[in-house]
Amino acid sequence: MKKNIDFLFFIEHPKRELFFVKTVVKDLNRKGYKCIIASQYFHLDKSLFYNPKVILIPYCLSSTDWPFSFLKFMFPRSKFCSINWEQNLHLLSKKF
Repeated sequence: MKKNIDFLFFIEHPKRELFFVKTVVKDLNRKGYKCIIASQYFHLDKSLFYNPKVILIPYCLSSTDWPFSFLKFMFPRSKFCSINWEQNLHLLSKKF
């Protein structure tokens, strides 16, 4: 049986993204949301044990991109959000 969670965050590069994601997850946990952080390269299999409401992925240019194509198939009821980490974490974006 799959465990229901609110947010499933996939990260691509831990050194670039993990601190940011952990900060967001910490705030979401304080508000009562259940969150999981997973590597899109190493934890896709482990993500299948969850039933996420929202899946956040580090990028998606098209519906045929990996891992989006796989995740959309495996989690047809989940909502997806592509977060372009490079733009969000760039110094110019930070000032904005």
